Amino acid sequence: MLSKNECIQAFNEWKNAKQDYSKIKEIINPRSAFSFNREQIEWLSNYNRHKDFHIYIGLHKTELILIVVPLDADGKEIELPAYMVSALLPLDQELHLIEKEEITKVRTTVLSTDLQIISYTEGFEQPTENEPAVNQKTAAQEITTWTNESMDWFYFECTEFKGKRIFNTFTVPFADLGKPDDKIGQVVCLFAFKYSQLYQRLIPTLIFISINTLHLQAQLIEAPISTNTYDWSQPCPPFCKDESAFVLVV
Repeated sequence: MLSKNECIQAFNEWKNAKQDYSKIKEIINPRSAFSFNREQIEWLSNYNRHKDFHIYIGLHKTELILIVVPLDADGKEIELPAYMVSALLPLDQELHLIEKEEITKVRTTVLSTDLQIISYTEGFEQPTENEPAVNQKTAAQEITTWTNESMDWFYFECTEFKGKRIFNTFTVPFADLGKPDDKIGQVVCLFAFKYSQLYQRLIPTLIFISINTLHLQAQLIEAPISTNTYDWSQPCPPFCKDESAFVLVV
């Protein structure tokens, strides 16, 4: 946890640092990740009353951090004396991105009005994937793209646009972290790149992977498509249509 004033200072430090590629190289390791433990997940669950929550990027004592801000039922930021943070640190274990897909076989027999068999067919129904779940293969590719290309991306953004297009905040679905559960003791958050058809370029995103700390495996949920990998976060910039909603630093 950091006090509100410390969070504001950290956010301003990041806004200054992101203009300088040499500083970015010092504070961002593309192979590092953020992590939320069970206590932190419960903290957010206790305060957040909206389908989304906000994340600010900050720089605190040379460490890049995520600053988590819960929202009320109307989507407005809840003012607190301190906010939960997570630092970008090297991974201490392997990550398992798991996707379980259940395909339903459907058999249909059609009887006529005089109860004669007209036709018989067999087919398969594909399950519907709900937001913000993401295909594990796609997620792995997006994470790898960030690992391999993020430093080139930062260099381009710093030299061509003075860092103005580099993210300051993220709007994240609460479902990305999920509700507290006895089997979910940790959620790992990774940077990734998603290609935007709208902007015709790679856009940074955050991918959340839930971990079963009892077995150091991914924790699945009960659904037609079960996955432990979630991504529907929107960075600002460029997605800043409601920038006025971010009031922590005002």
